[in-house]
Amino acid sequence: MHEGPYFSCMKITMNIDDGLLGRVMALSGVKTKTAAVDYALREVERREVRLKLLQEGMEIEKRLGGSVFFPGYDVMAARIAEKEARYGAD
Repeated sequence: MHEGPYFSCMKITMNIDDGLLGRVMALSGVKTKTAAVDYALREVERREVRLKLLQEGMEIEKRLGGSVFFPGYDVMAARIAEKEARYGAD
């Protein structure tokens, strides 16, 4: 749960919705309230980092004018050029 050989802990008093805390514990499988709060904080951090990376990726794609890997690549033209698949035919 803690990263690295050193970690800091602080004891604080918080008002947390018991129902919400219980649902987080049940969904995540954690056994303690502290673990549930830690889990929730880490999940929010993970989600926000992913959103930031996604937004940065979208900005890069806009600057390149389409496909990030192959500028000017037309997905629809490639799909139209493909031969139709015949499933189950010999």
